[in-house]
Amino acid sequence: MPKKKKKSISCLSLILIYTILGYALWWLINQTNFNINKLISNNQSIDEFGKIIQSIIAFVTQDYIDKNPKNTPIYEPKNSNNTQSKTLFDFPQSVAKGTTITLNGSTSMAHINQALKISFEKTFSESLIAINAQGSDIGIQDILKGKIDLAASSRPLTSSEKQQGLIAIPVTQDSIAIIVGNTNPLRRGLTQQQLIDIFQGKIDNWSTLGGENRTIKVINRPAISGTRQVFQKLVLNNSSFGNKPNFITLDRDSTTLILQALGNNGISYANYSQIANQLTVLTVPINGLTPEAKIYPYQQTLYYIYKQPINPAVKAFLGYTTSEQGQKIIKNAQLNHNQIKISQSSNQQSLKQDQQSIKVDRNSKLSNQVNQLTPWEKKVIRGIYLSRYQITNNASEQTIRQRVRYYKSRGINTIKN
Repeated sequence: MPKKKKKSISCLSLILIYTILGYALWWLINQTNFNINKLISNNQSIDEFGKIIQSIIAFVTQDYIDKNPKNTPIYEPKNSNNTQSKTLFDFPQSVAKGTTITLNGSTSMAHINQALKISFEKTFSESLIAINAQGSDIGIQDILKGKIDLAASSRPLTSSEKQQGLIAIPVTQDSIAIIVGNTNPLRRGLTQQQLIDIFQGKIDNWSTLGGENRTIKVINRPAISGTRQVFQKLVLNNSSFGNKPNFITLDRDSTTLILQALGNNGISYANYSQIANQLTVLTVPINGLTPEAKIYPYQQTLYYIYKQPINPAVKAFLGYTTSEQGQKIIKNAQLNHNQIKISQSSNQQSLKQDQQSIKVDRNSKLSNQVNQLTPWEKKVIRGIYLSRYQITNNASEQTIRQRVRYYKSRGINTIKN
């Protein structure tokens, strides 16, 4: 839009705001028999009148912001094709020689951190980013102690953390997927209430959900996990998790360990981008919605956190991350998570162990996957009528595609019966 036209619209918007304020003042005077002389002689009335005017201004301003989001200097995570969002940081044209950044935090962001590290170091060849993934809480604690420059977090900051000078920058969004092992007989979705009852221990047998008479093994993340804290807020409304014998809480926040522990009776949760391409798990629809759906109920914002005052290296990295180029890298990392090779430097032993575990898990389990499916499943997956499988079993499209990709990798024709 031409600049002159933009200025005209802005001027008209201001005129409209002042017109509304004037009308509101006129209405107040006429409807309440307002006496201006009495107001001047009464300080309390002045205060009350001021509060009324402030409320009117706040309402009009918020309404203007809601209708004109592009005019507000707020950074919005670009998890879609929206490339017009404004950012708080400029794209770095260059960085100082020897620039280094230390980053620790959420395991849910490990693949994003690695992708940005590779691209940033390639763009600015004399820079170095050292990354680790020990959990959101540890990352935040480390940045408060001055041990690192930047923390990755899958949860928002608390009021106390904000008061200590921490700033959270939204980077992107991801869904929290409910997952079971691919050998789990469950072939239907769950309601939100059923999910709550499972994670509070009220439902502890698959037979209650129409499955086999088998104990539900609930696999939970450690308390330091940001994803666990967000899950507890979104799913359980901040109520407590169950503590029955069928609950297992991991010592380390690791999606790989969860995948290994699922078996044929386990259930857990993970960021969707981490498991979307995994062949050993199935996502469970909630209220008929899969994690790809825009109205899926469990959406999580991922953040980078720094401590004020911000240093030039972190400012450059955040400018790169929130730019159009950086957002494309993040999106690709989320879509192609399993294709990213995690760095195996000495300060990333946890990530190295996860990567090795994934390889072992694939080699030991996938070779037997065909035999674990029923003849009916084999027949339908080999056929072209995939919708029949979806309708009969209430399976998501993602689940079907996961199985089809597996058969293709084994050289099995999935197109012809």
